[in-house]
Amino acid sequence: MLHSCTNYECYKGIYSSFNSMNMFEIAHSLQRQYGAEQWCLYRGKHLMNFVDNHDVTRIATILNNKNHLPLTYGLMMGMPGIPCIYYGSEWGEPGEKAPDNDYALRPCFEKPKPNALTELIQKLIRIRQKSDALCSGSYRNVVLTNHQLIFERATESEKVLVAINASDTPYTACHGDLTGSARELLSGDGISLAGSLETIMLETWQPGNAGIQYPVPSTLVTAGDRDKRKWGHRQMQMGTPVNANGDVHLLQKCTSPFAVTTCYFTSTFTISAIYIV
Repeated sequence: MLHSCTNYECYKGIYSSFNSMNMFEIAHSLQRQYGAEQWCLYRGKHLMNFVDNHDVTRIATILNNKNHLPLTYGLMMGMPGIPCIYYGSEWGEPGEKAPDNDYALRPCFEKPKPNALTELIQKLIRIRQKSDALCSGSYRNVVLTNHQLIFERATESEKVLVAINASDTPYTACHGDLTGSARELLSGDGISLAGSLETIMLETWQPGNAGIQYPVPSTLVTAGDRDKRKWGHRQMQMGTPVNANGDVHLLQKCTSPFAVTTCYFTSTFTISAIYIV
């Protein structure tokens, strides 16, 4: 049983920030809800986050630039709260809500249609489920421009930087916090930061194509040299209840369960990860 509130403010902020190429909107909402100031609304609470659901047009349809689709999931998986994925959207399924009905939002799928977007979401889920910082860490904006956003999620044992580059060109972010040894959690590669971080550019992504091609957008997650990892596997089916420990709630069921693998990630020191979507 899920006891929470749907985060419609950030739902709108996510797609609107990409459509207007104005990352200040979602950064403002996240800071307002989860920042360190005493007046921030939801610190320590876990609202249900989503990029679409049974009541609104699907994210694959509402985005002006379809290349931004994987970035919306990277942002949702990195922000505070409980990620929720509406059935079929993990495949990039389109669907527009009509003025008088929402039939297009509730199709019956004969079988799953996994693709590269699905694989990226699976990786992001694995990272989040066992990251203390992503599940319950504080929120802080680090770098913010119209097209780029880097924010920090941190606990006493772990720090994760989530980097978003919505531009169609590479971007180098410079900040004093971008220093030290780290590890990219999607690839496992170690990197060394010296006050800057370079993000990659977007490539073409077309929904509905089984051979989807897209960059691992800007999702780089890093952990330091003393990082220790333990790997394991677990399955989660659609409709599984979610909690504050990183489980992802998949709304409604299709004919076949969507299985994901859990990656166990632990860190023994403060700075652990950057993830660029």
